[in-house]
Order: sequence, then structure tokens, then C-alpha cells
Amino acid sequence: MNLQRRRRRLKWPGLPLLAAVLCCAGGAKAADPQPYTLSIQGTGIKELDSTLRASAQLESLRTSSPVGPFALIGRAQQDVERLGTVLDSFGFYRHSLKITINGQAFDDPGLPELIAALPKDHPAKVDIAIDLGPLFHLRRVTIDGEVSASALAAMKLSSGAPAIAADVLAARERLLVTLQEEGHALAKVEEPVAYEDPAPAVLDVTFKVEAGPVLNIGEIHFTGLKRMHEPFLRKRV
Repeated sequence: MNLQRRRRRLKWPGLPLLAAVLCCAGGAKAADPQPYTLSIQGTGIKELDSTLRASAQLESLRTSSPVGPFALIGRAQQDVERLGTVLDSFGFYRHSLKITINGQAFDDPGLPELIAALPKDHPAKVDIAIDLGPLFHLRRVTIDGEVSASALAAMKLSSGAPAIAADVLAARERLLVTLQEEGHALAKVEEPVAYEDPAPAVLDVTFKVEAGPVLNIGEIHFTGLKRMHEPFLRKRV
């Protein structure tokens, strides 16, 4: 069977993405800003809808950083990638995303002139249409390395679960913490690598693990003691 597989980097649009949005809020303002309204098509998934709205520069900068026609189009172009990352992170890797301004695609060469011709009191109408496509699920979860059964169970990640990036990345963190609690103080768990199989809408995920040896605590030394007695500290430790 010939599978068309594509490597995926699992990303979750958390604080780094939102921080980038805030950093852009103080950007340059056009000399002739164009007001606009924004409509984002609902997906029916409350958490996804709120994350999409929080990640869209068209929303976060709409009132705080007005822009002219060309900058408005650029903002829409940037949001295609931003919102695509959000949809991917929720497991919708075959989504379709379309942003129009006054009914025109943002790459329409005549759009800047159309926006510039709008009356000053007439906002441009920006619409974001979303087709989620199929929800991807995990097919195989593979550990490349030696780990204990308890560490494997601590991941709480199994075949058949929705391929939500936040869940996969959280499983990596749980695996690392469990290995460290088992005494593998120098354990390493690399970022998971995901391979997409589009026909059945599944991902195969691999975690590369280097548990390293179990380390014991060596001698414990105290320095800088003045009024505190060392036997008391050792008892507390």
C-alpha cells in the first residue's frame, strides 16, 4: 500500500503567538487609515472559535492599530498563516481558509484601489470563511527509545484519540517528568515528529527518547552556615 505521508510539526498557538500579536500592536500606522468590520465564520467548537479570534491580527489590532488599504491586505495575508496554525493545532490539517475584503480575495490586484475608493465613513467588510475538513486522529504512537511501562502510561496518549497538538505536546511533558521522577535526571524527550496520512485522516506520532542512566544523590554539602547548625539542616533534608 502506497501511503502519501507528509511530515508535520505539531505546534500549539499559545503564549508565543499571542505575544507576537501584542508586539505588533504598536506598529506603524498608515497616514489614511481604513476602518473595517470583521466576521469570522463560526466552527461550532467554542474553544477553537475563541482561539481563532484571539490569534487573528485582523481582530486584535482592528481598533488599536488602524491601517491603510495596502497594510490591511497585508494583515489579512499574515492571518492566513496564523489561523492555519490554529486549525492545524486542533487536528484539522485539511482545512480550507479564505479571507475576502468587500467580497474580493485579498490577492486581487484591484483590491487596494477598491478599498481606497470607499467613503471615509464606510468601513471595509472583512470576512473569514472556514471549512474545517476532517478531524485527524492518532493512528500509531511510537516511542523511539527505552522507557518503563509506568512512564508510557503517564503519557495518557493512545491510538484513536483526536490529533490535537496541545494533547500530544502535553504527553511529551508528562513522559519527561515521569522519567525524571524515576531517577533519570538527564532524560531527554525530543519534540514529537508527526507523519500525516491524508486518505484516512490520521497521524502517526513518534517520540525520540534518551532516558539515560538512573542517577543517585551523592554527598550533600552545606556552605555559608553561621548560626544554623548543620545536623539540624541534614535532618530537615
